[in-house]
Amino acid sequence: QGGNTRIECQATANPEPVSYEWTKSGDATFKTSGKFLKLKKVSHTDSGEYICTVNNVLNPTLGVKSERRGNSSVKISVRHKPGVGFIEPREPESVEGKSITLICGASPSGYPDPEFKWWKSDR
Repeated sequence: QGGNTRIECQATANPEPVSYEWTKSGDATFKTSGKFLKLKKVSHTDSGEYICTVNNVLNPTLGVKSERRGNSSVKISVRHKPGVGFIEPREPESVEGKSITLICGASPSGYPDPEFKWWKSDR
């Protein structure tokens, strides 16, 4: 977290690729051009699947010009500490002799997944 990331989209084509475009799965607003995906000061929100789409143009002497495209993806997982911890329900009520389920977590959860431990406060 906080560092920079640079990933190269390697493509072999004949003729050579004419364009490279990066998108992020689930984020319609993310789009960048170029052979390299460059992310600066990465945070947990940069985690996800990035897709590189490469285009080249076929222009045969006696044929019709056409565009060809191929893509590949890479998953980025940004290491970061867990955010604020929580227990749900916030104000649990239980009945003697009945079970109760409490959920412990953090938001954001952290990567890799943190380990949570329970203890009784009078110990």
